[in-house]
Amino acid sequence: MDNKKDFVIDIYPITIICDRYSGSFSGGKFTAWNLDYDCIPLAVNGGDIEHSTFFFNDKDEYNIGIGSTPNEALKDLMRKVK
Repeated sequence: MDNKKDFVIDIYPITIICDRYSGSFSGGKFTAWNLDYDCIPLAVNGGDIEHSTFFFNDKDEYNIGIGSTPNEALKDLMRKVK
């Protein structure tokens, strides 16, 4: 995969969201997912307990890019999926 476009297509769909708790539990202000928005676990936008439990216990079940900007989160996701 020499072409960035080819790589993005390989991890489609991509959803980047602003972290509800500014990275307190996820480690970054933005998270990037290779999922449609409606497939992202509800706990990510849940209350304190749901959100923290997801990032402390369940996040390894998903490829999640984390960063302080949307671009950093996308790059992290690309690295993890690759």
